[in-house]
Amino acid sequence: MRDLLGASILLGTVLIPAGCSQFNRYMERSLARDKSYGREVVEYHRKHPKKRNDGVTVTWSTADYVAMATAKQNLEGEWAKPSDQLSFLSDNLKVDPNGRPFCVIQRADSIIVLAYWNKAPMDCTLDATKHIDDSHLVSGDMDFSGRTDYWIYVLKTARIPADSCVLPPDLYIIRLDKQAKRFFLEASEAYLSLRSDLKSRLKGLDAFVQRCEPSWRGTWSASFFSVSRLATYKTDRDVSEAVKNGEWGKAYVGEFDRNTQILTILPLDSAKRRTEKLIVSR
Repeated sequence: MRDLLGASILLGTVLIPAGCSQFNRYMERSLARDKSYGREVVEYHRKHPKKRNDGVTVTWSTADYVAMATAKQNLEGEWAKPSDQLSFLSDNLKVDPNGRPFCVIQRADSIIVLAYWNKAPMDCTLDATKHIDDSHLVSGDMDFSGRTDYWIYVLKTARIPADSCVLPPDLYIIRLDKQAKRFFLEASEAYLSLRSDLKSRLKGLDAFVQRCEPSWRGTWSASFFSVSRLATYKTDRDVSEAVKNGEWGKAYVGEFDRNTQILTILPLDSAKRRTEKLIVSR
């Protein structure tokens, strides 16, 4: 595995308590600490809308649908437009819960959706939004830390060519190593605990392999990182400093082996490392 499992760096862990009320309390504490919403929060909201139906999760969920719909259009170039001017969006996606349009920004490697606060002025142009830095955000997350003007949602859409195929953006793939038959994907540890969502994502990868890389059948693997810029092998020079200071190890949250169909969470932590059989195909 090219030393992905060869390090002995101690990782932190977040365990999701059982039960809906406990899950809600856990999420509130987590969000209070990092002031950003991750995929696991909104996926929970989508499954249990009556249990978690606050304005932030509804806005996040809508922004996610807007970005996905935009990515599927395969539009060329970089641009910025208010969501109510995008004809391909359904009416329920053209405005946020407060009735204001989003600002949708397409860049070379991402789609950003801005949800404006209250009466903050909306200037939805490339020039006005060029200062927005989404490099620190995991694809599919929304950042609202300390902001009084808008919240930022980002979907990373770097299109990685695979012969005549294109990797689907909704799988949140950062890169792939064809020689090693390995996918590098964005995910948090908490997301890996959402078994049905994770299984659906892995089945999507398996379908991509069968369609575009048939020689990989039953032999590919996937590595999950919570920080996209660190999604590579520990031997790569670009992350040497992050390996030394432990940042790379903390970001490496999971591994899936298609051959054994085993998911490993926190693979570098001998005390908290755990495995589970996850069947994606018979």
